[in-house]
Amino acid sequence: AVQHYVQGLQRQSELIVDVDLASDEDLTPEQHNQLFRLLQEAATNVLRHAQAQQLTIESRLEDGEYRLRIEDDGVGPGHVRADASGLRNMRERAVLAGGEMAFGPAPQRGTRIDVRVPLGAGAVESGDTGGAADSAGATRENEEGWDEISDR
Repeated sequence: AVQHYVQGLQRQSELIVDVDLASDEDLTPEQHNQLFRLLQEAATNVLRHAQAQQLTIESRLEDGEYRLRIEDDGVGPGHVRADASGLRNMRERAVLAGGEMAFGPAPQRGTRIDVRVPLGAGAVESGDTGGAADSAGATRENEEGWDEISDR
């Protein structure tokens, strides 16, 4: 589904999209759905706001988690309202998949979104965050090769 979606993005825009995804076979169907919808929202935001030329979508399996990173080379997040519906929707989707999302500037330029979801975990019931995400935002510490980012 991601490959098909990316092909459509590239046909409709001049955006160059690089995709490198780890196996997602241990995710539940609900996790697949929520992560795909989150990816669509992120890509829509890139097309509308980022003025980016390149979008990178990658994932890896680490410490029992599926880690998804979406990064562009655009103008960066700048001032983003805490109540922005796109960010709120992406955060909610990460929580519904049993995980959490971090949003912030990319190291060089642009915007980076990191999503962490436990493998094989059931999705959270709507309205029950289970403590998976901090509504005020979260800061990620450096993890092997993944730079620190923070919510804004």
